[in-house]
Amino acid sequence: MRGVVGVCVALMAWAQAAAYDIAVLYSSRIEPYRVSASAFRRSLSRKLPLVGSKRIEPVRFAEFVIGDPAERGAAERFLRGGGADLILAVGGGALSFADGFPGIPVVYTMVPDPASRIVLHRSAVGVPMAVPPERWMEVTRKTLPSVRVVGIVYSERWSGDFVRRAEMLARLRGLDVLALQTSSPHEVYGRLETLRGRIGVLWMLPDLTVLTPQTVQAIFRFSMEERVPVVTFAEKYLRRGALIALTPDYRLMGEQAAALAVRCLAGKGEAVVPPVTEPRVRVEINTDVARKLGVSPSTAWLEDAGR
Repeated sequence: MRGVVGVCVALMAWAQAAAYDIAVLYSSRIEPYRVSASAFRRSLSRKLPLVGSKRIEPVRFAEFVIGDPAERGAAERFLRGGGADLILAVGGGALSFADGFPGIPVVYTMVPDPASRIVLHRSAVGVPMAVPPERWMEVTRKTLPSVRVVGIVYSERWSGDFVRRAEMLARLRGLDVLALQTSSPHEVYGRLETLRGRIGVLWMLPDLTVLTPQTVQAIFRFSMEERVPVVTFAEKYLRRGALIALTPDYRLMGEQAAALAVRCLAGKGEAVVPPVTEPRVRVEINTDVARKLGVSPSTAWLEDAGR
């Protein structure tokens, strides 16, 4: 009897010491993905000992780059072998791959278009990378309060839903959105000409139809000639002539994903683990561009919000 009790106690101790196994899937090897995943690992390792019975070694990570054929095969074998309690998908390609394993909970981050990537998985949750129009409108109004008309050149494929939402928000806030649709980069130049003298700010969206090296140059030339500030989605464009950049904070996005992972691993169901609908965003302003354009952006609110 003592032997049986001893075996039971040993098994209970082993169960408490067992780790959660997390498969971290990367679309590719790029620095923003690494930053977000590192923050996820650190945050999750701190949080997990506070929940559940797996306390001594709370979490183990197995990492795979889906863009590498050998690692993609290794990831598939690992996941089909039942070795993962949860998948972290970093990037759109990783989420598409993870969607093929609907029996394993999935948390995603750094994905600009998660809805288009999820077909089979009913309970995937995460932090989309795209900054919603609500945030663009808020930052524009607070930083450039005198602006009344927002100009946008866009394509339906990449930005149609975003623009329709922005137009609705603008009406509610007493602003106008002058949005001109294009179907190719060659049309962008004509659309910019149509906007001359009609707008107070130009939103440069992450639209793959609109943006090429040539059209980006034309956008910033338009900005300087018209003295119209550009609000953009990437910090690198501040050096090219944008006034404001709204960029997702990759580290904080990883921490947001970790908080969702804790809830998934604690056994909470789909209905009480809602997807995060907005990433944490950093707002950067190029004061040199402001002087060249002759504008005085309001920045006090950034200090109040902690940037």
